Amino acid sequence: PLRDAPGHDLNYCAMSGVSDQIGRGGDALAMSNVPIADLIGGSLTSAMGLLAALFDAARTGRGRHVDIAMADSMLAHAVVPMVALAVHGQTRPAGADRLSGGLPFYSLYATSDGRQLAVGALERKFWD
Repeated sequence: PLRDAPGHDLNYCAMSGVSDQIGRGGDALAMSNVPIADLIGGSLTSAMGLLAALFDAARTGRGRHVDIAMADSMLAHAVVPMVALAVHGQTRPAGADRLSGGLPFYSLYATSDGRQLAVGALERKFWD
């Protein structure tokens, strides 16, 4: 329904619920300086659609119309909150799930010299 409406990365992240999942939670809202919706919802999804159309054209000899809805694409890529919604009936707050700092072995830590340490050790093999 919004195909002719103007929009930006921030709009598509908000419409799909992705903005709610960015950051560490609390009262401070976080915004990514990486254009997530442009890259995933626009570029990546468009490239996949075009490749599928080319594959089909090579097989059938017919062309295709590829229509990309960026907000829908962003929603399709929001796997972690969608699983939480399906299983628990609600998403976890930003900063509380497995991939946004809710686990001590997959998080960012401030160091005493003002830098950050990234710890990404989800798999059991890193602890056994």
